[in-house]
Amino acid sequence: MTVMSASRTHLHGPLESLGGGLAGSQVDGLFSSVRIINLVHGTFCSEYEAPSPDLQKMQLPDLPNELLMSIAEQLPLERHISALARTNRRLHTLLNPFLYRHDVQLFGGYALAWAAKYGREATALRSLEAGADVHTTAEYGKTPLALAAKSGQKHMVRLLLTTGKADPNVRTKDDAAPLHVAAKKGRLEIVSLLLNIGRVDPDTKGPRGATPLLIAARYGHQAVVKLLLATGRVDVNAKEEACGYTPLACAVLKGNEEMVKLLLATEGVDPDCKDDNEATPLLIAASKGRTAIVKLLLATGRVDVNVRARFTRYTPLSFAAVNGYEEMVKILLATEGVDPDSKASGHMTPLLLAVSDGHIEIVKLLLATGRVNVNAVTLRDAHGALRFASNKGDKAMVELLLAQDGINPDLRDTCERTPLHVAARSSEEIVELLLATNRVDPDSKDEHGVTPLAIAAEFGREAGVKLLLATGRVDPDSKDDRGQTPLLLAAKRGHDGVVRQLIATNRVDLNVKDGYGRTPLSLAAESAKMSVLEQLLATDRVDVDSKDNHGRTPLLWAAWAGQVQVVERLIATNRVDVDCRDGDGRTPLSWAAVNDHEAVVMRLIETNRVDVYSKDNRGRTPLSLAAESGRNGVLKLLMERAESI
Repeated sequence: MTVMSASRTHLHGPLESLGGGLAGSQVDGLFSSVRIINLVHGTFCSEYEAPSPDLQKMQLPDLPNELLMSIAEQLPLERHISALARTNRRLHTLLNPFLYRHDVQLFGGYALAWAAKYGREATALRSLEAGADVHTTAEYGKTPLALAAKSGQKHMVRLLLTTGKADPNVRTKDDAAPLHVAAKKGRLEIVSLLLNIGRVDPDTKGPRGATPLLIAARYGHQAVVKLLLATGRVDVNAKEEACGYTPLACAVLKGNEEMVKLLLATEGVDPDCKDDNEATPLLIAASKGRTAIVKLLLATGRVDVNVRARFTRYTPLSFAAVNGYEEMVKILLATEGVDPDSKASGHMTPLLLAVSDGHIEIVKLLLATGRVNVNAVTLRDAHGALRFASNKGDKAMVELLLAQDGINPDLRDTCERTPLHVAARSSEEIVELLLATNRVDPDSKDEHGVTPLAIAAEFGREAGVKLLLATGRVDPDSKDDRGQTPLLLAAKRGHDGVVRQLIATNRVDLNVKDGYGRTPLSLAAESAKMSVLEQLLATDRVDVDSKDNHGRTPLLWAAWAGQVQVVERLIATNRVDVDCRDGDGRTPLSWAAVNDHEAVVMRLIETNRVDVYSKDNRGRTPLSLAAESGRNGVLKLLMERAESI
């Protein structure tokens, strides 16, 4: 049959006569259904014992209406039915109503939702005539009315409300009514249309308990807010359920100054209403740096200027101080009743917050009030403003604070550390400033017995060490609770400049031992701090063979660590026992062997003063230790030495 061998050219003819016809994708869809058409047409023809030649010659448009409808019913997709319906005028007239009925039966009237979204009134009317459900849902549960409201199709909204008898209060899956949707998108005319039908509550709660007014305020739609306020039927202080924000709080969060003005001018609005975290619009504005809005709120004379946030206990001034909002700080300090010294969580005052973040201009403003405690400290650590500034190495801030009457430059924290302790690690300039006050103890000890000099020595702050020693009021050999002296700390870290200064005082014990019995030479030997090592050896006052609590000498530590250069230097003194034993009975050769330090083993053997058969407390020799540890290179050296004996 002709239909069964239909070609693209054959079907395009009628489309062109309709002024453009189908899109390529629609024609492709129709051709994908040829098998179904063949099946239906073949079934039709099989009802005749001998199909007539006229029937066999029939073109698709010539088929009877009944057969065409059967064909349409067999097409799997709506777009295929649509393609067939648009083949020519006859098929369009015949199949278009069927297409809408098909949509209603299978999808409840998706065509209506599509028409509502894109403003196709004719399509909407046909869908309604076909029995479409005016409350059918699409796109996350939105009804045609909600879709029209969202996309701003006011004519469709009117059509659905009148012709379609749509319920204007039907909700989407997220509990939004058309009024909420329109308010969110700022669709002023649609909001007006919905309000004027008299069946919509202008204050109805939607997603998360938000009212249309709150939604419009949040998204900055001032005209919609005015329209809703004009109804006189909305709660201007209504709160959403999620955070307890009011319309005013939402406007403040967004920094919408004009919206804030509008709401503040509305009768009954509470400018000091708290959200679920006890934050007021003023707190929100201060935390976000909304200076102009802070001015508007303060101008009402109805806000608590010292209100506190729930967890941080910050006031508006605290937020402004910690964030560096200088202009806002000026405005708040000029407000009657403000507390410039309020304590937040952890007893952080605005002054402490500003100092800790380096906002010096704000610190000046706070100090100028004459109403802040310059010696205020935090609750847990007792850190004061001067300590914060010293820790940051902020010289300008330290100078400013030291110039204040009543400042205590020697204030101790909970660890008994002073600003000088902190400055000794961070800044020589601040050390100099603090010492210049003549009101600090340069040799003060913290809870562990550590002095500022010890800290400066440990971190290699040569200039700081020089300043502290120059006071003549420090003990250069002071021990902390672990037995550490400045010299021990400097030697371990390899700070040769500091070691040089300490030795030059002639007031330090070069053989001092820490809690483990380690001397400066022992510590320098282990980590090969050669410059320090040479300075110590050059004094001729150092015990090069001193033993620690485990009986280990500097040579033994150097051998253990594989520091061949140190081993060479110590042997060269001719004052070390190259075959000494530690508390485990191990010699330098034993440790070098077990740790696979071939160069050290070689140098020790070359002295001809080591015993390769020496046994430790467990009866193991350097040879056996090397063998057990798989140190083949070392083992070879030791065996050669053993054979040569």
